[in-house]
Amino acid sequence: MNSDSLAALKNLLLEETGLFFPPEKDYLLVSQVEKRVKAGAAADPDEYVRCLRSDSPEFQELVNLVTIPETYFMREFRFLDLAARVIIPRVISMRGRATVLSAGSATGEEAYSLLMLAVRYNLPVNELEVVGLDINTRSVQRAKAGAFGQFSIRHAEEEARKIIAEFTAPGANGEIRVTEEIRGAARFGWCNFLKGLHGFGPFDLVLLRNTLIYIQPGMRPQVLRNMRDAMREGAYLILGQVEIAGGTFGLFQQEKLEGLTVFVKKEQER
Repeated sequence: MNSDSLAALKNLLLEETGLFFPPEKDYLLVSQVEKRVKAGAAADPDEYVRCLRSDSPEFQELVNLVTIPETYFMREFRFLDLAARVIIPRVISMRGRATVLSAGSATGEEAYSLLMLAVRYNLPVNELEVVGLDINTRSVQRAKAGAFGQFSIRHAEEEARKIIAEFTAPGANGEIRVTEEIRGAARFGWCNFLKGLHGFGPFDLVLLRNTLIYIQPGMRPQVLRNMRDAMREGAYLILGQVEIAGGTFGLFQQEKLEGLTVFVKKEQER
């Protein structure tokens, strides 16, 4: 792939999804385009880029290949525990039910982890809706299946592993399968956060953890505005620990709950 084609490809991905690839990640784009060429999508990499359109199935296929579904059960456990033990009960007590978004849900471990904790804390599942959204359609399908390898519990500590075991069953080849109670309480779908969350929400809590780091810094405010538009007044936003320092560009009010930093949608923060 020549340098002009590479630049055009990076620009298309940036404009349509907000995803950015620094020079050290060029190899990833080049290798995945070559994979698609070998599969018959084009005669060569440069032709592939010339013919690629954002509204084509091929563009989605490429997005699936270049997005990394990096996640695991009970990631950043303290924040999940806070959500299930404090925030969600607070919302249910005020509204009668809570709607939660796992934004950038990848293969679903975060959404399922939250539900496991909610049930562990005796929250009524019929008063809790957990929605997982991701731009990678393959990840969405894997999330719906609810089957995971041992890699998905690789960083879970002993107590977290006990909780996971309580809500999963052994499957084939060392897999674990989420129980029907938990799997049936989550729904997963596709969404491009740069373009808006049309048809989803309003949410009482949004988990946007370790997703903004893949978005070009100048486009992060737009993603956060889109999240904000899909949230109720007073709704909570939880970012990944590596993203908290970057703040929310004045779109949310920062608060501390049990020593942890969370953000809240307040009208005056527009």
